[in-house]
Amino acid sequence: MKEKGQDFTLAVDEDNVTKILSVLSHPIRRCILNLLSEKGECTFTDLLNALQVDTGKLSFHLRTLQVFLEQTQMGKYRLNRTGESAVRVIRDVESWAEVADLQRRGEQLLLASFKSRVYGFLIDFALITMITALFALPELLVGLENVDLTMLPFIALALLWGYSTLLEGFNGQTLGKEWSV
Repeated sequence: MKEKGQDFTLAVDEDNVTKILSVLSHPIRRCILNLLSEKGECTFTDLLNALQVDTGKLSFHLRTLQVFLEQTQMGKYRLNRTGESAVRVIRDVESWAEVADLQRRGEQLLLASFKSRVYGFLIDFALITMITALFALPELLVGLENVDLTMLPFIALALLWGYSTLLEGFNGQTLGKEWSV
């Protein structure tokens, strides 16, 4: 494989890579490999019942997967070392697919307008201010002459951080952002 300005000497047979990826691309074959990875060994009937396919189709897929499988003396199918590696590749690709899907969905999200963001911020600010005021309430009720409110800005910052972190993390947005849409 050559790219502009570079010479790659690969010891990899590109046709074999293409064949392996083609074999792993079929969902039934991936299910067979995952089942064998989970259960260790399965009979033909076990696979037939788990996959709910006809015998001819299962036989075809098992023949296609023969490079990844071996049979025990009892006739059960299990993964060989290549099959175990293939399952790791499948799981990696599945996780990559999830990440790609999340990124695609993230790109489809509409951006909020400036006005909506300001309203969201003001709502969040009002909520944090009210909660912070609740911390000051006992001090104010005791007496106005010795009121020490020096800790309130730190309480407000801690609340803002916790509020934003928790709601953004678990809900995807703060209440102000949710209500201002």
